[in-house]
Amino acid sequence: MQGNLDRYRTIMDSMTAWEKNEPAKIKADRIKRIARGSGVREKDVRELIGQWNRSRKMMKGMGGNRKLNKQMRKMMKDGDMDIDPSSFGM
Repeated sequence: MQGNLDRYRTIMDSMTAWEKNEPAKIKADRIKRIARGSGVREKDVRELIGQWNRSRKMMKGMGGNRKLNKQMRKMMKDGDMDIDPSSFGM
């Protein structure tokens, strides 16, 4: 786990600000440059971009569930850990 985080950090250090802000738009030539600059394989750069895409989709999915967001805010505010799972529509 720590190895992946260190590798991802190294890859991100080789990325420009635009590449960090728009990872979905990174083309093959930029992936190659990032890989060379960070000393990793192109596969590792693609893996990081894929991980970012999966995280983004997950966060978007959570953002659309208003009941979940409201209950989470209430739980954090009140310190109440007694949650009714049926209120999430699951």
